[in-house]
Amino acid sequence: MAYKPYNKRKGLINLNQTRQIIDYFKLKAKNSKSEFSNKIWIQKALLVYVLYRTGRRVSEVIGRKRPKRMHGLRPIDIDFENNMITWSILKKNPIRKKDKQGKARSKDVIMKDIYNKPLFEETIPCDPATIKTLKYWVDKWNIHPLDRIFKFDQCYMNRLLKKASIELKIKLSGKKIARDKDGNLYETIYLPSCHSFRHFFASNFLEENENNSLALPSLQEIMVHSDLSITKTYIHIKDDLKREMINKANK
Repeated sequence: MAYKPYNKRKGLINLNQTRQIIDYFKLKAKNSKSEFSNKIWIQKALLVYVLYRTGRRVSEVIGRKRPKRMHGLRPIDIDFENNMITWSILKKNPIRKKDKQGKARSKDVIMKDIYNKPLFEETIPCDPATIKTLKYWVDKWNIHPLDRIFKFDQCYMNRLLKKASIELKIKLSGKKIARDKDGNLYETIYLPSCHSFRHFFASNFLEENENNSLALPSLQEIMVHSDLSITKTYIHIKDDLKREMINKANK
């Protein structure tokens, strides 16, 4: 059996599934025995809310230390009056695995390219509801302007999302081929990760603005992609919409 790479187009989460996950975290908060535990669970629900409403990479929201330090979302980055957020973004330069002669580049050279990626800041509009929710959270817990709003680890959040999805019986469309520890191939289902909400945002954005000719280039700027072809990999067309378009074409 030939190795089949992960296909991002098959694993799309929908709005109903996203709300199920948020409600799951809220229920955990309601059943928690301490105020601290309640705060942490609500913070997790808020993180999912921000991810699916803004379409940002999880590293831009929660920050990270490696390969380059990113501070994540802080109160000082949010313009509450004009509904704008300034994000710290790691420039997504394509990493070449082969040189100009077609020879494979060493792992050390590739890692050097990753560490040399520049960081820059980009100010992007945000919807008023998300800004209002973030302002309420910042004011409630009196978060310092230079402190991160979300203090979670990306791997931890991905594991938590998968655990929540299994309990809620959420399965994304399609199947993928994976390898076990011994290198054997097996079929498994798609489970949501933090990056799934970025795909949802892109698909939902174009669906809601389907009659606007500037929707796709606007999406490219919002998602901060260097090339339009990268933005297109995030577009998932629903089967119902495909069926509707085929029916219109064959009238």
